[in-house]
Formats: sequence, structure tokens, C-alpha cells
Amino acid sequence: MRRPSVAASLTRVEPPPPGPCAVPAAQELGNSYTASMYTGLLSLICSWHKPQVDANGEPVDTNALAHGKKVLMFSFGSGLAATMFTLKVAGDTSHIAEASELELRLKERIQRTPEEFSSTLADRETKYGKFDWTPSSSTEELFPGTFYLGNVDKFGRRSYKRVPVSPFRWVAAAASLRRRRLGGGVCVVFGVCV
Repeated sequence: MRRPSVAASLTRVEPPPPGPCAVPAAQELGNSYTASMYTGLLSLICSWHKPQVDANGEPVDTNALAHGKKVLMFSFGSGLAATMFTLKVAGDTSHIAEASELELRLKERIQRTPEEFSSTLADRETKYGKFDWTPSSSTEELFPGTFYLGNVDKFGRRSYKRVPVSPFRWVAAAASLRRRRLGGGVCVVFGVCV
């Protein structure tokens, strides 16, 4: 079953350049469960708006290429439920690609060793189901605008905070992230503290 589907996948999901590829985020991040349908959509939109040139070397209007396209969205749960719907591009989507800065965010991830990742998961296991605690991890490496867990109160209610959105913080954070890159291992994804 897998072998016959490879050709279909290559023509529908991963066309050769310069065709759009809907899976760069999924290839970089792995399965993000609920978010995977929308990270795929974001990847597709970003791929539509990569600078392209035609056979004569002239720039291609990427908005015109995207306009009118239909996108099939499909998500299935671990039980019996699934969702499928289509989207039709009716307007300019370039602002989505620009605002997401997907390629930059993927490049700016901080790499961690498998040992660091396992240690973080072990710490989370000790807090699972617990009340009245505050995370001890630093928020310094989070992207501006990232929501994060502030605390869990004595009744188990979770409170969230948000990293301030400031162009100055973004410049400082990007410079700091470049300095902190480590080799190999597991990454912090989209600035989410793990």
C-alpha cells in the first residue's frame, strides 16, 4: 500500500521545485498532533510566497498563483472522529507568510541534547496532576508573543502569561538565540519552553 502512494504523495504533497511543498514544518518538527493540520497549511502558504522567477527570469506574482487555489484540510483523532473540509484562497495570503517568519523561526530554534530533553520531560512528569506550583524554567529564550504557563493554583487552575511583543525584544532575542546555538540534539520548537 505504501509503495503505490509514494508517487501520489510526491505530486500532491511534495511537488518538485518550484512547486509548493506543504510539509517543511512537519519535516522539521515531527508530529504536532492537533496543530499538524495548521502547520501544514502555514507551510503551504509560505511556500506559495517564496520569490519565484518565470522562464524569462521575470519575477512571478505569487499572489496570483495562490489566488483561487483549493486546499483540502483533513484531521483524524485517535478515536472514531475525523474532520475534512476545503479552503479556497479568495484574497492575498502573503501577509500570513510574512508575519509567520516560518523559515526564520525554524532556523532560530535552540538545539538541545537528548539528555537535556529527557531531563526536562522527567521534571514535567513530577509536576503532572500537581496543584499549587510555578514552573521554574526561564522565559528568556521564548519568542515575543509566546504564551507560557505562569502557575497552577491550589485548585488546579492554570494561569498563562505572555512574553511581551516588542520589536526591540525580538532583535535582542534573535541575537541571543544565535549566540546560544548548540550542536545536535532535540530542539525547542517555536520558542516553546520544554
